Amino acid sequence: IFRSSKIRSFEFCSEFIINASTIRSERAAVRAMRPRPRLQGEEMPDRHMELIVLRACDERIPRLFLKRWLAEITRELSKSNLLVSAKKQLRSAKTLTLVFVSESEMQRLNFEFRKKNKTTDVLSFAPTDSDSLGELVLAPTVIRRQAIDHGLTFRDELGYMTLHGVLHLLGYEHEKSEAASRRMLQL
Repeated sequence: IFRSSKIRSFEFCSEFIINASTIRSERAAVRAMRPRPRLQGEEMPDRHMELIVLRACDERIPRLFLKRWLAEITRELSKSNLLVSAKKQLRSAKTLTLVFVSESEMQRLNFEFRKKNKTTDVLSFAPTDSDSLGELVLAPTVIRRQAIDHGLTFRDELGYMTLHGVLHLLGYEHEKSEAASRRMLQL
């Protein structure tokens, strides 16, 4: 599947490693930001970024939820205290690609690109063209397990991991230093 994909040897995000109290506070923020249900006859919010979803696993993927969530993420991040370069990147991006893979494929990718022989929840790939925000590769079975561990729904955890990956694509990092971690987590 990755032969025809844009995924090659791009910059990656780090796996999700933050302390439990931060996880709880961030997860509560995700629940608060969850897209509200649409009222009958209500139009979808106007979005400038197209979401491309590729599924290379057996899990069902909630595409409509992800489209609404992406609209919510872009709207909220554009109002937040992002770095100027990140705001420009977010405004100019026309696409974001999400690739859903099996645990074994995620472990293979994690080893190939990060030299870590274990599965992870999300990997972020920098864009290959100027119209793209980049690509997120997600392992839904890992995300589903994490949702149970964190007392969340699969959609809440998926939304959080999507937001987490988007922040990495915008240049935010949490493993380089404690200060960088705080900057990313404050968003």
